[in-house]
Amino acid sequence: MKTAQTTVRQTTGRIGGLICFLAVVLFAAALKFYPAFQGFLLSFQEYTPLYGMTNSPWVGTQNYDQLLNGPYFYSILKNSFVLGFLANLIPIAVGFLLGWPLAKFSGGKTAGLFLGIWLLPVFLPAQMYTSIAGWFGGADLLGNPFSSVLVYLGAAGIRTLCFSVFLCGICGYLCKRSGASSTKGSLLGGGVLLMISAINLLTPSLEILHGIQNPLNYEATDTLDTYAYRTGLMNASFSPSAAAWCVKLLLELPFFLLAVIVFLRLFKNISFRREPASIQESTSLPGIFSLIAVGFFSIFAMVVFISLFPGRSPDFTRYALNGAVAAIFTAVLFFGFLLLFGYGSASRPAAGIVLGGFLLWISCNTVGEYLFYRQAYAINTPWPVILNGVFLPTLLIPFLVISVLIFQNRPCGGFGDWIHRMLPFLLLFTGLSMANAWGSSEASVIYISDNAQYGLSILLRNAFLLVGNTDAVAPLGTPENIGLTGACAVFCIVPFCIGVLSVILFTITDLRSSDHAADLRSADRAALC
Repeated sequence: MKTAQTTVRQTTGRIGGLICFLAVVLFAAALKFYPAFQGFLLSFQEYTPLYGMTNSPWVGTQNYDQLLNGPYFYSILKNSFVLGFLANLIPIAVGFLLGWPLAKFSGGKTAGLFLGIWLLPVFLPAQMYTSIAGWFGGADLLGNPFSSVLVYLGAAGIRTLCFSVFLCGICGYLCKRSGASSTKGSLLGGGVLLMISAINLLTPSLEILHGIQNPLNYEATDTLDTYAYRTGLMNASFSPSAAAWCVKLLLELPFFLLAVIVFLRLFKNISFRREPASIQESTSLPGIFSLIAVGFFSIFAMVVFISLFPGRSPDFTRYALNGAVAAIFTAVLFFGFLLLFGYGSASRPAAGIVLGGFLLWISCNTVGEYLFYRQAYAINTPWPVILNGVFLPTLLIPFLVISVLIFQNRPCGGFGDWIHRMLPFLLLFTGLSMANAWGSSEASVIYISDNAQYGLSILLRNAFLLVGNTDAVAPLGTPENIGLTGACAVFCIVPFCIGVLSVILFTITDLRSSDHAADLRSADRAALC
């Protein structure tokens, strides 16, 4: 009788998971796959908004010939590869070397807190790091191509490093908590990051590059994505921009296939069986050191960022209010999407990894998605920013791998059991999506014009162009004396508070989940005896 009930429950769970997974696929098809297909068609047309997609003339491979035979194509391709490679490889390697000992030697109920604290710098907007580097580097810093590359590598590397430490550490910690090897878990976390980096090898952060790029450093900072943004949205050459995006996809295709295949083989062959208990000293010293170091760095960076712009605060209430609404809506939708994706992929992790990798591969489709939202009359509204913040493959794939590690030795007992055991990471990753939407200058510059008050990133982006080192490209109509102290404070303190709250909730719920898992293991041992 009990076996029959278990079989029925497992069958129902598989059907429910399949429905959730299909819902995710349909949602992604409507908001990501269709704009990607639209961008592909655009690359073979001479598109003009007057004629639209259906009446614009077809020109064959003319846009591709123009791009590939252009004088700057190979320079742009080299910049894309160098920036994408250096900004990921070194931080991931260092992150593994820091995250592995944290997972191996940290123990007790505070291990989750010590690892979660490493995400605080990731909660802070990337625009903050580029602004600090620009001000401390002197007047000619961003006018020098080499130093501009260093600024990008520093701003992107900080966030990648901290996320790498967290993921490698938390994967090792979860394996150690279940009795498996923490080293294998940390290696799996590093493998996830390497797969993500390989898929996006030619996709450096458009958000960071947009903050430091100017005509003086184009030769070192112009990439395929910045070229597509500049030609497509700033110069209204939509079809050549779509061709640049398609060329990038084609060049990344071998890396996408190789990364997914290699990771799936690693994921399938690596063993997470319980190992005999060994005498291993656990200490809180590495965790305490990381807590002090990362916390001090985050607070120090915020204080410096705020103090860079003394003066009266402008009336930024409308910007802050609209940014808060967008962040809240993004968090709610992302929580639901993560719930569907995680539970739907629980019994089919390989399919979830492939779907997440595909979403990552077709990302940065600036022209295709811009025209998609323009056709829906959503440009200059917060909805493109909100929906763009729901699709974060860099969080979806790690979340799926973490869920597999949590359920490695005890299968999921249904939807309620899945939520109970995954709640710490649901809350933590939702907080990351909320902070990302609050400071999302990348989505804002694509979908929102300069005069639309839908986020502080628009206000600060325009102001930085005036008070920074790139006055020559400052947008028209920007006030000269804007006074940014209050705006900067709100811009960085709000995501920092979101991060602190997310880490606290993660720690509390993780403690309850670990206590529940310990009770279940004790019950299993008692039943065996």
